[in-house]
Amino acid sequence: ASPLVPRLRDVGEPRLIEALIDLLVARGNLVRDASGIALAGHRVQLSAAKRSQLTQLLSQIEAGGSQPPLIPELERDANAGRDAIRAILNLAVRQGTLLAINDALLMSSAVETHLRNRLADEFAAQKGSDDSGAAGLTVSDVRQLLDMTRKYAVPYCEFLDRVGFTRRVGDRRVLATATENRVRA
Repeated sequence: ASPLVPRLRDVGEPRLIEALIDLLVARGNLVRDASGIALAGHRVQLSAAKRSQLTQLLSQIEAGGSQPPLIPELERDANAGRDAIRAILNLAVRQGTLLAINDALLMSSAVETHLRNRLADEFAAQKGSDDSGAAGLTVSDVRQLLDMTRKYAVPYCEFLDRVGFTRRVGDRRVLATATENRVRA
């Protein structure tokens, strides 16, 4: 159901409102995504100062690679208020430039794609190996393979479980059965 429906309950029946929204989406008048509903063609316009902040934040995150600065560090280093920085970062997540690994960690989509492909390669190598002991990767294996500290490896493994790329079996992560999907971009 649309997040707009509860706000329009005084207008009419929620099922009717949802059907109308579906119709407008189907006709191309509205677009719907994870962040909500908007008029087709609507784009967020940032001021020059906010565009500059976004560019600086993206640069810091990209430069961090598999260990980008945490959100509180970005907020502390920025010359803007916490809420303003969060709004800019949330915009980048909605646009797909950044991925929210957890509440405190954002990662460049390009970096995350690279990391996921490296893991897919490792899982494929394990599959082809006859003498492998236990299948799957521990957090320590992921940490070493992706050259990240445990501080980053644990939330990244949890993220991969959450998005269905891996699933946890004991202390190991295995490639999810529906995931032969390499993100190659």
